[in-house]
Amino acid sequence: MDEVSLSNLQNEIAELEQKLADKKHRLEEAQAALEKQTADAATTQKLLSRDSSQTSLIEINNYSPTEIKIALFRSLFKGREDVYAIRFESRKSGNPGYHPVCRNEWVRGICEKPRIKCGSCTKQSFKPVTDDVIRNHLMGSIVMGVYPLLLNETCNFLAIDFDEETWREDVRAFMDTCRLEEIPAYLERSRSGNGGHISLIPAYKFNLQKAWGHKRP
Repeated sequence: MDEVSLSNLQNEIAELEQKLADKKHRLEEAQAALEKQTADAATTQKLLSRDSSQTSLIEINNYSPTEIKIALFRSLFKGREDVYAIRFESRKSGNPGYHPVCRNEWVRGICEKPRIKCGSCTKQSFKPVTDDVIRNHLMGSIVMGVYPLLLNETCNFLAIDFDEETWREDVRAFMDTCRLEEIPAYLERSRSGNGGHISLIPAYKFNLQKAWGHKRP
């Protein structure tokens, strides 16, 4: 083998070693994130399994410990734990939207945006939901989006949007019905101020098709 061939072979080996090191690093990051996610879930379960007087909705207020608030949020808005979204505003149109948070986003040599859209990318590596993510959302550092539809086609809660001219009357009637039927429901004002959002959070998982009364398209 001549010197040129040997040099080329050495360069190829060096490139492969670098790729292997990068993959090993990403694997370690994923394992660390999974361990933290497991620890966060255990902490949440531990906090919520304490005496009911400590974790009841009546007792929790602005002065409650941050860990209790995070545990409450995670117990109410339970969606997929392996991925979450974040709100953004388009620089061109100014329109808002949400996209899943990916470890590989804009990483050179891996991410091929905007040529390939996230939904079609084969190198997705989504970040999981952690207590730190929830904390940043509650503090206003980010606006987090939950994926409520689980992989088995069930949900833990439903979110309903009211934004027509009669949204106030509609919201009032809907909440009255929920109280009458003893369905846990939480009302909040929309970001624009011209509408309302109601979250239904029953004590059990439900099938999406049955919730909507028809099959998914």
